Amino acid sequence: IRVLLKDQRFVWYSLSVIVSYGALQAIFFHRIAVFEAGGFAVTAVAGLAALSALLGFPGRYGGPLLATRIAATTVSAAALGALAVAAALMVNPTGVTMVAHFIIFGLAFGVMLPIRPVIMSDWYSGPTYGRIMGAQWSAAAVGGALGPWLAGVGKDAAGAYDVPMVAVAVAMASSAVFTLLAARDSSASSR
Repeated sequence: IRVLLKDQRFVWYSLSVIVSYGALQAIFFHRIAVFEAGGFAVTAVAGLAALSALLGFPGRYGGPLLATRIAATTVSAAALGALAVAAALMVNPTGVTMVAHFIIFGLAFGVMLPIRPVIMSDWYSGPTYGRIMGAQWSAAAVGGALGPWLAGVGKDAAGAYDVPMVAVAVAMASSAVFTLLAARDSSASSR
């Protein structure tokens, strides 16, 4: 791990994974409540969440295929950017923004699931790959625990979900930037 912490692409990409996982968990945990607070029936919101899950399938296959033509970090950053848009659509939701949230989220989240291992295997394939992925995911678990809690604290403090959902969107957009910084450092280290 000490060696990895000297590798800036690992540090930047791990920061992206930690922050994005916290933001994803905040979205997963709070989105039914966000849209319910916006006046939408739980049944309708849950139905859209189910549709969103199904929309993840094209990304699960398409993301890695796209990464054979475009840098996997670029694919990841684009998906994170789309997830930031999906999070922003949770602020002051309308019927249109709610539907758009679930469609964009489903497609982009589908890409995110397989793209992390694609990136990491490009950089760290070999006998230590599993340990590296485990260490990174252990740190991400902390982000995943903090995300929903911080969003809840923000909602209680503000009295509404607008402020925490803006913070979630900013966190997700920051993750895209961190991924691009990792890609920059990856390019520099390959020269």
